Amino acid sequence: MTKKRLYTVLKYLPTVLWWGALLTTGLLIGVFLSAHFRGEVPRIFGYSVMHIVSDSMETTIEKDSYILIKRTDPADVGFDDIICFYSTDPQIYGYPNTHRVVAEPTVSDGVYEYVTKGDKANVPDSVPATGDRLIGVYVRTLGAFTAMMHFVTKNMILLFAAMFLVCAVTAFIPLFLKKGNGENQN
Repeated sequence: MTKKRLYTVLKYLPTVLWWGALLTTGLLIGVFLSAHFRGEVPRIFGYSVMHIVSDSMETTIEKDSYILIKRTDPADVGFDDIICFYSTDPQIYGYPNTHRVVAEPTVSDGVYEYVTKGDKANVPDSVPATGDRLIGVYVRTLGAFTAMMHFVTKNMILLFAAMFLVCAVTAFIPLFLKKGNGENQN
């Protein structure tokens, strides 16, 4: 690659990266806001990421970890699946809950019902989960994402400073290259 071509690529790279990041961020914000206004968990390509805030599923799912949930048809949920659903329990009504199905699902008036229980609990939940309030089925714990989110929340100021530095440096790369090219031509 010639110096001129390298200069051209590096000249436009910050702009392309900036607009790509801006577009991606805008789309993600749109997805999250849309889900928020509908009162739902955000979903991208049928998957959701959930933050586990209680220890009810320990030791299978640790408190303060992030998990991947896959949208699933209520008929496909079975015994021993871990599901995420909007709770109808008066204590946490409307909030997402993640528990294990501990009995074979039943169907009443076309609506699936699941007896659920946290792995740490001794007794099943007092209110069954229903298929019409199902968010999806647990796929796996996102260990690397959990570690990243813990790092981000603990080091927010350092990350903003680093992002500012990267943006500043990438913005000035073309100026330095142009100055270098101009000096070589004289």
